[in-house]
Amino acid sequence: MSAPVSVRRELRLGVAPGFVLPPLDALAATRSLHVDGSTSAIEVGEPERFSSEHFDTADLRLVRRGVTLQRRQGEGTSWILELPRPTKSGSNKADCRLAAVDGGAASPPEVLLDLLTAYVRTGTLAPVAHLQTERVTHALRDAESRLVAQIDDDTTAVYRGDVVAARFRHLELDVGPGASPELVDALVDFLRDAGASAPDPLPTLVRALGPRALAPAELDRPDLGDASSAGEVVTSALIAATNLLLDHDHVVRLDDDTEGVHQARVATRRLRSHLRVFASLFDPHWSAPLRSDLKWLARSLGRVRDRDVLIGRLRRAAGELPARNDRRDAEALISRVAAERERAQRRLLGALRSDRYRALVDGVVLAVVSPKVTDGAEALASTALPPVVKKPYRTVRKAVERVGLDPSDDELHALRIDVKRARYAAEVAVPVLGGEMRAFAKALAGFGDLLGDHHDASVAEDWLRAAARHAPAGVGDGTARSVALVAGELVAGQRSERRALRRELPSAWERVTLAAARAGYDGAKP
Repeated sequence: MSAPVSVRRELRLGVAPGFVLPPLDALAATRSLHVDGSTSAIEVGEPERFSSEHFDTADLRLVRRGVTLQRRQGEGTSWILELPRPTKSGSNKADCRLAAVDGGAASPPEVLLDLLTAYVRTGTLAPVAHLQTERVTHALRDAESRLVAQIDDDTTAVYRGDVVAARFRHLELDVGPGASPELVDALVDFLRDAGASAPDPLPTLVRALGPRALAPAELDRPDLGDASSAGEVVTSALIAATNLLLDHDHVVRLDDDTEGVHQARVATRRLRSHLRVFASLFDPHWSAPLRSDLKWLARSLGRVRDRDVLIGRLRRAAGELPARNDRRDAEALISRVAAERERAQRRLLGALRSDRYRALVDGVVLAVVSPKVTDGAEALASTALPPVVKKPYRTVRKAVERVGLDPSDDELHALRIDVKRARYAAEVAVPVLGGEMRAFAKALAGFGDLLGDHHDASVAEDWLRAAARHAPAGVGDGTARSVALVAGELVAGQRSERRALRRELPSAWERVTLAAARAGYDGAKP
């Protein structure tokens, strides 16, 4: 079961109680609000009233992350879940996913609770606020009557029992994900000129709940500087990786963006790598179980991610085939990978819905909030981290020297893992060691990307060889033989790409050694 999910961008602007929204027709006729070259029009809806009961954990961990779950009653009753869209650097509160389920059940629907698993974990949800809202909607529509943007003029009363504890008014501007920045800017400028305040990121529920909702999120990263300890710097990196995992959990479950699995897998890899490389800073009895459980999760994510990468690679290669029939038969091969991916996704969802996963995420959050550190964690980061970061780089350097000029595919894959670990370690130290360490990490990332592409091409070649031996029937007029022949063509392409990537490796490695030297790592001594 799944809930309908939409994506929107929203901005809130505060207004005084006596604010009057001027007619928008003149604005709709301006060039900046044309949509696909067509004239826009404004549609004003009838005033509506609705109440909303908001749910959260006792420590308000949802609202402090920009997540809201409400049961809304007006002309009908529905449950609405709002989730910030995650990015690599954190959740983007301007862009959000909206999931809604119709129905008047007293408890949140399971389909929405599933999307909240990473935040609620082993906790419980309960009502935390009751609001009554009066709304007038102004919809901007194009010549095809499609909704382009919407301005909701809301007056909200906050109830404590039967008593109104607060009342405030604001404008909420919603636009679709494809709206241009010019459209948003024009609307905001118009509303500002009419007397509205600057866009305010503070959600309605936060205003209603007060200061407690403004407390830092449960995984708030500490400010780092020259005086930071090694433990603080590494803990900050652990928190960043944990947030990456939590914020992409619902994306994995919705399965509408392959970045969900990708970023969740990156998060687990970073967590495991940090706990391994910086093991001397942590109690081993504390870190070992975390690494073991994270490995279990990484395997489940990896099965899906590997198929996503393979599908993308085969689609690009198939698109370069000159013959239409060949491209058609290549789709038969891609369909096989897609079926494998679907099975892997089902197994992944089973893992994510297990008690083991809830306990794991709960454990990771508690661990990074209160890590069990050794005395070494108290040392100044700028002094303690450089020799620790150097160790995984030495491993990489020795591996490069060992495999020589013509390494096997397996040797390059093993090297890739070592490079990734060295890169993650360097990135941890960037906040206190600065530009030279950042350049070093970037050079390692470039070298690792080449190794990753080489590995992906090798995996694709192996898969295609197996597929050619057990070719499925083609589509349309295709035959098993023609599909096998196309698989052979694609194998040749992957092999050619691997050769080209190998030629780039020496110069990429030279960039790593130069950046390492500038960072003080010549690799000659421990």
